[in-house]
Amino acid sequence: MQLGKLAATRIREEPARVEAGLRNIRRWLENPDCNEHWAAARREWENLIKSHSALEIAALLEAEGDNAQRLRSSMPFIQPPFFTEAERLQIIERAYAA
Repeated sequence: MQLGKLAATRIREEPARVEAGLRNIRRWLENPDCNEHWAAARREWENLIKSHSALEIAALLEAEGDNAQRLRSSMPFIQPPFFTEAERLQIIERAYAA
């Protein structure tokens, strides 16, 4: 959930960043190794991004519940401009240290 919160913060700072998520989705869908399960998850995110405002997407990334967790597990808001690899590893370390 913490990576989703960080991505949400970055989207609120600069709402146009959601376009980077769309670019990730397009790149992933073009990969011939993208299986149908992941392709479906990516198309779901593509539809969400196209039908919701950046602030609504940020709220989805911070939402509680099983559906929100499911969405975060395939979120396209990774790497810069959403977070660096060092930030990602730091969040994972804190999660396992608790």
